[in-house]
Amino acid sequence: MPPGLLWTAPGPGHVGALVEWNTAQAAPPEVFETAARQVELRGDTLLNAHADGQGALAALEALGIRMADVARTLEAAEPDRLRREWRPRP
Repeated sequence: MPPGLLWTAPGPGHVGALVEWNTAQAAPPEVFETAARQVELRGDTLLNAHADGQGALAALEALGIRMADVARTLEAAEPDRLRREWRPRP
């Protein structure tokens, strides 16, 4: 499903604030690299649901589920899944 909203050319300081379900951001790599070093992602701030999301992540961490490990596992598996599922169009 394509995103419902595409933010184009956000500045590094805006990247962390433009996080919402079914959205995407398009910017030069330098913007995202700068944001990765300088900006903390705060969750779904556009719908004010970021506090609930942070609470859910904290609860998972308290159960011993390390989100960094989950992210690494998913990042490693996704390219394989895409290669298996991608079919060239006729």
